[in-house]
Amino acid sequence: MDNKKSSTEQGAAKTILRRDLLSGSALVLVGSVSGCAKAPPAPAAAAVPPVASAASPPNLLRTPFMAAFTTKFIGDPTKIPAPGQMSTWPDPTRIWPDPNINPPRDVVANQYATFVSLLMTFGYVSGPPPGKPSDPFAASIWQFLKDQDWPGGTPGVPQYDKGTVTKVEIAVILDRLLEALNTYQVAGSSTSTGGGPSSWPPH
Repeated sequence: MDNKKSSTEQGAAKTILRRDLLSGSALVLVGSVSGCAKAPPAPAAAAVPPVASAASPPNLLRTPFMAAFTTKFIGDPTKIPAPGQMSTWPDPTRIWPDPNINPPRDVVANQYATFVSLLMTFGYVSGPPPGKPSDPFAASIWQFLKDQDWPGGTPGVPQYDKGTVTKVEIAVILDRLLEALNTYQVAGSSTSTGGGPSSWPPH
């Protein structure tokens, strides 16, 4: 199909958006046009998510490695507010991005990419861990992961396989790094990159 054509697919007086071509709604639409589709089932009632309260915290998967990594590189993990509460964390205890150096945005982005690369390489890529980087920032992360014997040394969590726990550890740490960016003030800027204190996470 020519990619230069319109972003819609035409047929029998119906228009199917290209982004819906692989979705169930598009398949129902195609069947309806051809006259061979069965009536779609009634939509199921939407599940109502549980509401967390101070007396009933959400069921979150957390491990000692998450706390250790957060303490070493981001800030005090005990100062993370409950989901939905206003957050200035990790200020004023922020470790990264370094408030004393106040690095510009491109430096912070490169450091975040280093966190991602090493966590994914150690925790997700099959094979031996990488050699120690020459860059001091990357080397400090590398050394911490080696000293923690991560992910091999992480104790198991009931009801979760090892690979799942490791992926959750990576996800939580990267989310906390982004939360740190949310309160980080870029050099030369009067506002933070993410809008300052907020209810985190927004997703």
